[in-house]
Amino acid sequence: MVHLLCACLLMCALPVWAGWEKFATNAESSTIYLDPDTKKTGGLPRIWMLVDYAAPDRFGKLSAKVLWQADCSAGRTKALTYVHFDEPMGAGRADTNNESGDWIYPAPDSIIAEVYAYLCGRAP
Repeated sequence: MVHLLCACLLMCALPVWAGWEKFATNAESSTIYLDPDTKKTGGLPRIWMLVDYAAPDRFGKLSAKVLWQADCSAGRTKALTYVHFDEPMGAGRADTNNESGDWIYPAPDSIIAEVYAYLCGRAP
């Protein structure tokens, strides 16, 4: 019975880590991951990003998932959804903000410019 319980717990924990591939490290030493399985192509491609903070943010959160969308024809991006977590790697209690951000033009050599290039196949 204990082995069955351990197996069930392990299976429940796997989706937190599954699919994330290290993409970059930012200036604050936070690690950025992308989930290539969530990449959607077409007119406005999108992908989920996970930011694993090196230190708690100003709200005490240790990680966040962000759904980014790119407008490849206009060279811009925006965040569609933010989910902030109490624990690293998208674990723990989640606070979701579904308010879509404004379109932005990624700064050269920024992480968002790299995400744009990953989605669009070229730099903004």
